Amino acid sequence: MEALHHFCFAGYHALGREGWGLLSVLNHVTLAPHAGLRPQPIDGVEQVLIVRKGAIAHSGSMGGNCRTLAGEVELISPGPGITHADVNPSARTAEYIEIRIRCDDPGERAQRKTVKFPGQDQNGELILFASGLLEDRPAMVLHAPARLSAARVPTGGTLEYAPFPGRHVYILSLKGQLAVNGIAIDQLEGAAVADEPLLRIKAKQFAEMLIIDTP
Repeated sequence: MEALHHFCFAGYHALGREGWGLLSVLNHVTLAPHAGLRPQPIDGVEQVLIVRKGAIAHSGSMGGNCRTLAGEVELISPGPGITHADVNPSARTAEYIEIRIRCDDPGERAQRKTVKFPGQDQNGELILFASGLLEDRPAMVLHAPARLSAARVPTGGTLEYAPFPGRHVYILSLKGQLAVNGIAIDQLEGAAVADEPLLRIKAKQFAEMLIIDTP
C-alpha cells in the first residue's frame, strides 16, 4: 500500500494538520493487486471512497460481497459502529480517495450507498453529489452538515464557489493544476480555505477537482 495523507492518520502526525472543520481524513491510497488493510473500528465518522482505478471491496463486519468500481463513489455510514477495511480484490492496482467526515449521529444502523462520480463533461460545472443539508436533495445523504462537490474544468476554464460564512472549505486537485484565488495547487495537493467570501478557481491545464465544505 502507498498513501498520501492530507491530515494526521495512522502513523502520520503533523502539528496543525488534525483535520479541517468536520473533515478528519483525506487520503490518496494505492493498493497492489489482492492487497488489503486490517479491519479497524469506525465510529463517529462517515467514510466516502472515490475509486479512481480498479475496484475496492471490504472486509469486516459489513461483509466482503460488495465492490465499488472505478468511476463510482461509495458512502459508508457506520451506525452505532463497525469494523472495516478496504481490500483490492482484483489482479490490477487500485487507486482511491478516502474521506472521513465527523458526525454526531451516524445513523441507527450501518448503511452503504454508491453513486456515479460526476464529471463526464468538461464544462466547468460544479456538481454536488453528497450532502447533509435538506435543500441539497437528491444528493447522496450524509449525516453531517457537509457538502461534497466535483468538477472537470478545461484548460483555462474557471468556476466560482461562494461558501456560507463560518464554513471550512478544502479543495483537492484530483488531476491537473489549479489556481485558487491566485494560489497554485498541483495534482493531489489541497487548499484549506476559511473566511473567504468567494473562491475563484482556474484550471491551468485540464483539471478534475473535489470541494469538501463543512462547518
